[in-house]
Amino acid sequence: MDVHIEGEDDKNLSINEEADALLSEERDFLAHAKLIAARRKTLVVDSIKKYMTEHGVLVEDLGGAAKKTKKVAAKYRDSVGNEWTGRGRQPKWMMGDKSLYLINKGGDNE
Repeated sequence: MDVHIEGEDDKNLSINEEADALLSEERDFLAHAKLIAARRKTLVVDSIKKYMTEHGVLVEDLGGAAKKTKKVAAKYRDSVGNEWTGRGRQPKWMMGDKSLYLINKGGDNE
């Protein structure tokens, strides 16, 4: 059911039609805003690259690159081969006394 509002010029405007038009404008506006943001980002990146080239700055010079983490050796192992480093949440397979699952420094616990 459409609700109509009488305008001063005696034209009927459907509230639903008006709402649809506003929603369409909002979608267009948001799409345009995203486009502007993407263009701005491109300009900034291009400017930074140009500046770096002019001054001989390499990406490596900036530092802050994510360092690779060392793989932590397993500290516990069960008879099936499940392993746990001892970090984070204790796995469900490890029941009872943890020392039963300790891996010997020289080798295996089996």
